[in-house]
Amino acid sequence: MGSLIDFTRHEGLQLGLINPNDLIEDVLHLNEERFMEKDISLDLRLGDEIGEILLDPDRFQQVVRNLVSNAIEASFHGGTIRLETVIYVPSEKAHLAGGLEADSYFEMKIRNGGNVIPGEDIQRIFDPFYTTKDRGTGIGLTISKKIVEDHGGSISVRSDQEGTVFTLWIPVRPGVDGSQEAEARHEP
Repeated sequence: MGSLIDFTRHEGLQLGLINPNDLIEDVLHLNEERFMEKDISLDLRLGDEIGEILLDPDRFQQVVRNLVSNAIEASFHGGTIRLETVIYVPSEKAHLAGGLEADSYFEMKIRNGGNVIPGEDIQRIFDPFYTTKDRGTGIGLTISKKIVEDHGGSISVRSDQEGTVFTLWIPVRPGVDGSQEAEARHEP
């Protein structure tokens, strides 16, 4: 019920300069037992170039908790979850096609090797109260999407024979850490 209340609440973000990798590691640590229960390996690739960015730490952790929890649930016993972060610098084409406004983004990808999500479910995956699970309210991904968008970012999902990957982008605000630009990954 708390998530439903969070979903309907319209309070502002409590932004601070935070390294998102630290928050991700905290969430992963809290889920160690769940990883062990399903004998899931974690392929963790946190970008060294990521410094502090403007985030609401509680809300960002809520997104990571939800995505990690979903990845664990969707993974087969003995599977692998890959989580990686980078600073992403979109090409001019990506700026135009995606309506991107920032020069660089914090990017987090989380991939599991579970079943392929059918196209009709992918289309509705961020819709409120939509779920294919036996339990749950179907608002976790809706809330996650709203939180990412409240940060000025976006989130997407892709599912194919290699697995399902959720990718989120949060803009790195200009002047927050200029050193991030020099070492950022550029899209071809």
